Order: sequence, then structure tokens, then C-alpha cells
Amino acid sequence: MTEAGAAYVRARRRAGVEAYERLVGELSRDEVEALVAALPALEHLAELESRDGEGSRQ
Repeated sequence: MTEAGAAYVRARRRAGVEAYERLVGELSRDEVEALVAALPALEHLAELESRDGEGSRQ
């Protein structure tokens, strides 16, 4: 990937993070707490998906 392509990907990721920050800011306290409580499970899902992706490339 070119440096310009990598910069574009970084910019899109930052835009996505900023969009989520804005949306999370609109949630109630209970909804934010529910998201925080779910983070360990979401991280585990990401790990599992990452492992599945690695296995399919071998």
C-alpha cells in the first residue's frame, strides 16, 4: 500500500472513531454502562475473528 493509501485508511478509521464517540455521547448512562459491561465479550469476539482469519490464510 502506498503512503497516500495508508494515510487515507488512517483518516477513515479516525472518522469512524469520531462518529462512534458522537453516537455514544447520545446514549443514556444505563446504555453506556451496558456497553462498558459488554466490552470484554466484544474483545473476545474480535480475538476469535482474528484467529479465524489467520487460519484461513494458511
